[in-house]
Amino acid sequence: MPSRRRSMTRQKPYGLTERQGVSRFKPKGYEHYLTIAELSKEVGRETSWIKQLERKDRLPAPNRVKVGKLSVRLYSPEMVEEIKAIFATHKPGPQAREEDDNE
Repeated sequence: MPSRRRSMTRQKPYGLTERQGVSRFKPKGYEHYLTIAELSKEVGRETSWIKQLERKDRLPAPNRVKVGKLSVRLYSPEMVEEIKAIFATHKPGPQAREEDDNE
């Protein structure tokens, strides 16, 4: 019996095309807002790092919008600028951890 080999190409989730991207998850009125994936690319940080700082109240909380069964984080253009400013002054590394411990 011949074995079936799966294609090694990775498929986009939910049948997204490259052009649709995550904008498909933005409801009307939120077209200029960024999702966490878009914000991650914009500021050059990983989404997990952004979520971690959000949990520690170091970043402004995004708008949470229900799209079907999904809850999507949407960042306003003002929030994006504020987050960029925070990351510009952020000191990564052991020095930042020492300062956190002293608070």
